[in-house]
Amino acid sequence: MNSMFLKLVGLVFFLSVTSCEMNTSKSKNDQSEALDGIAEPIATLPEVRTFFIPKNTKILDSTLYLNKAFMVFKKNIETLSKLDPTSLDLYISASLGSSNKLLNATLPDGFEVPAINSRIRVVKTQLLRCKYYSQEEDFESLNLGLIDLFDSYDILLKRIDDIALSEEALSVNEYNVKKELENPAMSGLRKN
Repeated sequence: MNSMFLKLVGLVFFLSVTSCEMNTSKSKNDQSEALDGIAEPIATLPEVRTFFIPKNTKILDSTLYLNKAFMVFKKNIETLSKLDPTSLDLYISASLGSSNKLLNATLPDGFEVPAINSRIRVVKTQLLRCKYYSQEEDFESLNLGLIDLFDSYDILLKRIDDIALSEEALSVNEYNVKKELENPAMSGLRKN
């Protein structure tokens, strides 16, 4: 009985030692494969994107650029263009959060219009696509999604600039009308 017990213990010891050796060699192979994979680039880095710069910053500085939700959203999207696509999950989530806050915030007069809100929703949709591709580690689709995201953001900036330019034209027109009403002799208006 004693010898049977010793043989059984010896067999268990032998199996545990050989299984440890097999696991060590397997992990060494996994490590070497992982190191080989690191030598190859996972995804190509896109060029740093330059975005549309609005022409009418005078109106924007006194209205939209004072809105904290918009500025956080703007900073998050523009930061995404400078980052490595292989590690964007956290930044895309932050950008999604800022887009939700912006959609729930009230924008300044003149900018709280369906044209701006719909463009923000388009940017949010592109962010959701990028988040999906990032989670799936489909870096080729992620790069294409980022291009679509940045194009959508550019269109939003152009739409904001259009509204700012029309706001400036409207304010100039209001100023001229007010000036004419205050001094009718200068405007050539006759009283009956």
